[in-house]
Amino acid sequence: MAESGDKPEGGQGDSEPKEEGVQISAATLSLLTGQSKSNADSFVEFGDVERPEEGKNKMFLICDYCKCKVMRPGYGKLVEKEIFMPHPTEKYKIGTEPAGSTLSKFWLVEDMWHFENVGFSKTVGDSVKYLICADCEVGPIGWHSLQNTKEFFVAAERVKYAAA
Repeated sequence: MAESGDKPEGGQGDSEPKEEGVQISAATLSLLTGQSKSNADSFVEFGDVERPEEGKNKMFLICDYCKCKVMRPGYGKLVEKEIFMPHPTEKYKIGTEPAGSTLSKFWLVEDMWHFENVGFSKTVGDSVKYLICADCEVGPIGWHSLQNTKEFFVAAERVKYAAA
């Protein structure tokens, strides 16, 4: 006979009830637990980044505003291409040309699933979508042409960098 405070013997009360639930991916788990944010102690600018061997990024690409991870190391290839991009967070009147600058160093990403946390703007003009941080929605941090579904360009100067 079980004394008070003892668990009964047999089938009932042997163990904690098992929770049955939906399996989630590692990416979803990291978002739910706040691990999409970089916990790096310091960030560096593109000018201070060691130039990659074989052209691939060696560091995490980090949102300049909310410190969210944009892309893991090894997925972007450094390329030179001149692209005009509006200044981040600048507001302008519809029908006017946005203030911006022509940038020339970009991380070319060949698959949109290689991003950790990137969103896309509505289509601008006939075939351009700007890349934005999916957490804080600041951008543009990059550019994508709907004419080429395998090329996404992240402006090297629009993100910070953190060690892997």
